[in-house]
Amino acid sequence: MIGKTKKELGPCKNEKGGSTMNINTKQNNKNNLTLKIIAANLLFLSVFVSQAFGSGDQILEKVDETMNAPKSSFSISQMILVDSSGNRKEREMMEWSKKQGNETIRLIKFVSPKDVKDVGFLTLAEDQMYLWLPEFGKVRRIASSAKNQNFMGSDLSYDDLSTTDRTKHYSAKIIAEDDKTWTLLLTRKPNSDKPYSKTEMVVSKESYVTLESKMYDESGNLWKTMKIKPKKVGKYWTIEELIVEDKKTNHKTIIINKDTKFDIDLSDEIFTQRTLKKQADQIK
Repeated sequence: MIGKTKKELGPCKNEKGGSTMNINTKQNNKNNLTLKIIAANLLFLSVFVSQAFGSGDQILEKVDETMNAPKSSFSISQMILVDSSGNRKEREMMEWSKKQGNETIRLIKFVSPKDVKDVGFLTLAEDQMYLWLPEFGKVRRIASSAKNQNFMGSDLSYDDLSTTDRTKHYSAKIIAEDDKTWTLLLTRKPNSDKPYSKTEMVVSKESYVTLESKMYDESGNLWKTMKIKPKKVGKYWTIEELIVEDKKTNHKTIIINKDTKFDIDLSDEIFTQRTLKKQADQIK
């Protein structure tokens, strides 16, 4: 036996007479099988998590559903306009909204200051918007060609105020993600006439409320930015503060929500041209 190599000696035997080499091979095969099972489980888990959170389009749909969830609402807000020199104009307005099918109809009335008092804006659909200017004594329907104009000197267009279903106009995909947010890239669909060619949107995983947006023009240049501070009132998420800035004009609009009530009884009569002409304190 002295001087013989392991090869000459043959496979080592364990106490039960089994080959150590065979045992090692079986152990390796067992380990490989375990790794394959773990990998398969991880793959299943990643698919499950992806399906649970959804695609970009599903997240965008959930964002729209969250903002349109209340059956009705009434709010009092302050609008602050800040020009490129830092000059400020402050306005107070009231807003009534009501859900009708997949649409949310809306009436906005300015309360102060005097130069905009009783000016009203009524939106019944994306292509059905009306403006009441008391000094002219006439309800004006917003034409399709004018819906991208700014609303009452703000950085929000008439179209911004009337759009409640972005999935109809944009395709969305997830381009970044962390433990608290998704970042979506919204690309305008070919048949849509929306003014923004694309939008980058940061969405809260907790609330499904948009926290930040960057909107781009037809040439792909940054046009507007938007920042939102959300808050929860009862079972609904809403916007506590909204800041929109036009990067081309260096003009900014700040809207601060002072009070909001949800799921209140609102008559359909509120959302008519007849009520649009009324003073805010006469609307019930």
